[in-house]
Amino acid sequence: MKKKGQFDYILLETTGLADPGPIANIFWVDEELGSDLKLDGIITVIDAKYIQSRLEEDSPANTVNLATRQIALADRLILNKQDMVDAVTLEQLEQRIRGINSVAPMVKSTKTSGFPLDFLLDINSFEDIEKSNDFLSLQNTFKIVDHIDKAVRTVLIRCNQQKISKPKLDKWIQTLLWENKVPNLTNAETNKEVHILRLKALIDMEDSDRQIVIQGVEETYDYHEGQVWEDGVERESRVVVIGKLGDITDDELRISSDHLKVPKLSSYILLPDAMKLLLVDKLPVCG
Repeated sequence: MKKKGQFDYILLETTGLADPGPIANIFWVDEELGSDLKLDGIITVIDAKYIQSRLEEDSPANTVNLATRQIALADRLILNKQDMVDAVTLEQLEQRIRGINSVAPMVKSTKTSGFPLDFLLDINSFEDIEKSNDFLSLQNTFKIVDHIDKAVRTVLIRCNQQKISKPKLDKWIQTLLWENKVPNLTNAETNKEVHILRLKALIDMEDSDRQIVIQGVEETYDYHEGQVWEDGVERESRVVVIGKLGDITDDELRISSDHLKVPKLSSYILLPDAMKLLLVDKLPVCG
């Protein structure tokens, strides 16, 4: 790796390691690797014939099944060997996979069929918002499917028409990823533990005219500047959380994010006849 210019692209196959999370984290914590390489994305190949049994395998207490982790961590999903299962089974598999990871684009293949290389290479899932199809989901329509697999699920949080505070966002993310807790909930709810596997966000940050892209893999996360917000386009911050959320409801997670907003200056009208101040701004909420 010390010889520069010798590699165009490195594809790491991690079947023997099972969990791609620690490999992904290397690119954030290793300064030598980080200076020469960037993480393009995490690809998960799913065996349609055997994935059902793999998802049912037991895992140690308070951990996530390895097959489930691989699906949850993915930026791209390839459902392989679709010709080895019947149509009903294939549809059930797709629904279950989408119940775990509703964000990652997915293609289906057989033992002999292929798919475009640009589905796998140069996808820039961790940096370039304009090239990453993942973030097209964040920018435009995004549908969360029913949570078929209750252990791990995807939640989308939207917050529009108001800037997000970076210090508050950092604390919120760190509480989720490092303390395994959902912040800003009532006392009765604060003891509920969560395990976040992936976090993706497109943020309208205070003191910035650019879209801020956030990517998180388990305990590690990072910020990147995206393109400048276009004039006339509604600015909407979006956060996608994929993980083991237990009894935390989607609404509870969304409510916890209400504290991320920068306080908005209220506008007042002075009525001379009554000498009263009327509050005319209504604060938007995240949801």
